[in-house]
Amino acid sequence: SGFNYYQFAKEYLYGLQHVLEESPRFEKTVITDLDRFDSIRSRSAFDWTEIIRICRKDSTDAMILIDDFFLDDSLKVTDWLGGYLVRYQLNNNMEFVVLNPKRQDITGKYYVSNANSWYGIDLNFNDAAEQLPDPTDMILLSCYEAGQKAGRNIAPLWKDDIRRIYFTGSNKLLSKGASYAKQDMWRDAAAYWRQAADSKNERISAKAAYNMALVCEIE
Repeated sequence: SGFNYYQFAKEYLYGLQHVLEESPRFEKTVITDLDRFDSIRSRSAFDWTEIIRICRKDSTDAMILIDDFFLDDSLKVTDWLGGYLVRYQLNNNMEFVVLNPKRQDITGKYYVSNANSWYGIDLNFNDAAEQLPDPTDMILLSCYEAGQKAGRNIAPLWKDDIRRIYFTGSNKLLSKGASYAKQDMWRDAAAYWRQAADSKNERISAKAAYNMALVCEIE
């Protein structure tokens, strides 16, 4: 009861951030430097002046705020072939809101629940229990995965297996763009292909235009 779970709360943010960074929907994510004594919420009201200040400082258009979280756990011991099967389960529950400082309103409220289980098996109960990871590591993983789940609730994220064909050619701009496309850096590729599309050479221009259409399909 005296354990300080708040020291692990940033793992929610790390999980959220890593998912949002992979999404094509967002250009930048920032974990702000708020400490636990900053107050941007009083009961049901938000301090919009403070929220606007934070977003301006971080150069962001919106804020995700973890509103509440709680953890509960259980330990189940089962007889197993004359020994013991130990299962420890940690349930992680998080609520968060998305705030729009320009309109000064709540874009969305979300609730995420995530469960993790760990097992130990041995003839001796203590030996079985010692196979469980360190409690700190279990909490860190639980909070991080809950944050990732929260991110997937609000951000499109996918990696398809579609094979796409694009023109490379001997033109420097086409080739440079292709080198970025091979790394899945399509926006960087588009910067070169857009220049090639303005070429006076109709064949190069046509190839670059095709490549640009491909970028639009992917984006």
